[in-house]
Amino acid sequence: MYESSVRNRPESKTGRRVTKAYHKKSRNGCKECKIRRVKCDEKQPTCSNCERRAETCVFLNASQEQSDQDETTVAKQTSDSLDSASLLSPTLSGDSDSQTNYHSIYSDIGDFQLPESRSRRLLELRLLDFYKDHSANPLPDLPKSDVVTAWSSQVPQLALKYDNVQYMMFCLASCQLLRSEPGNFELLNAQRVYLGLAMHEQQMAVSQLNLENCDSVSYTGMLLLITAIARLWRRPMNPYVPPTECLRLGNGVGAVLERAKVMLKEKKDAKMWLFINAPPVFDRNIIFAKENRIPFQRLLDPNIQPSNPDTHEAYEKAVAYLGYLHKSIQENEPVYIFGRKVMSFSIFVPREYIDLVEEQRYRALVVLAHYFGFMSRAKSLWWAVETPEQEIRAIQNILPQEWQGYMRWPLMMTGQTII
Repeated sequence: MYESSVRNRPESKTGRRVTKAYHKKSRNGCKECKIRRVKCDEKQPTCSNCERRAETCVFLNASQEQSDQDETTVAKQTSDSLDSASLLSPTLSGDSDSQTNYHSIYSDIGDFQLPESRSRRLLELRLLDFYKDHSANPLPDLPKSDVVTAWSSQVPQLALKYDNVQYMMFCLASCQLLRSEPGNFELLNAQRVYLGLAMHEQQMAVSQLNLENCDSVSYTGMLLLITAIARLWRRPMNPYVPPTECLRLGNGVGAVLERAKVMLKEKKDAKMWLFINAPPVFDRNIIFAKENRIPFQRLLDPNIQPSNPDTHEAYEKAVAYLGYLHKSIQENEPVYIFGRKVMSFSIFVPREYIDLVEEQRYRALVVLAHYFGFMSRAKSLWWAVETPEQEIRAIQNILPQEWQGYMRWPLMMTGQTII
């Protein structure tokens, strides 16, 4: 019997995961499913999708749907702009599998209503000032260098010309300010609205990626990745839904960065080289080296619900990345190097592993808990504080008894104990 999951997804007699069948769009589905462009099972009063996501489920009659048409159109445009994994991965690989219509990223962002006003100008001045003083150094302890200068001065310079950079600066600053002002509704709304605007602009920029906008797209991608991790802070944990939105976004950002690096070979003075060439040098042969799996080989133990042979490679690579982080701690690497490695987990783990996380496979969740255990060591990184504890405990709470022993290490790393 192959590995189980929280959802107990069915498998074929051969042990292979059942491929999702193509489905026609539901004409009578709920409003939320239509906005997200996913199949609705039309179960009333609450469909399965809305029940799983803890969303308010609303079914519209014909007259209501007609009056709601404009709002739905705007929301669909928002959904299009947020589906970064399906947009960015094919751009790089051309793999037909990457054409999968993933669930929209960040369905909780605000709409694009941002009217010109004095309060908006004051807010943006505050966010710009905060970014330059605090958010511009996402990896503290980095020695004063051109890399620090790039984040603090060159990114704001790019923001004068490119809206995707500007909106992401405002979003990241809002996100960090919320750590000290969690009840500030203005900041909460600004974070959501600027995220939506930034991703909308980023989609258009990626579709027209060229030497001129390569820097702006690359820096926006890095800001998005930091924001994705930061937004995990104090998110709803009951019922637990793995942070696959964050992981998929990282995969998409990684695809864009790889394509940008190819383009930038022709532009030696590109600003992004300052970040690309900063330590550490990410080499997939080093990251996924077989010896990296040794410290956490037990997570691949076939004696506890053997994994499907088709998924074994994905697990091996995810576990190898854990060993890559473990080696960084053993070698006492500075926090700005360790922080970049923690930040880049979602860039390098296979898409197949993220699928397993989304399916809530027990082994995939345990590996994810170990990743958050490593994140807990980066206590000076504002975007990582508190998140590991809540994610690890939530994962531990939904695992069956036979997997509890595998949670000792991540729980220990965060000062928690087996319940």
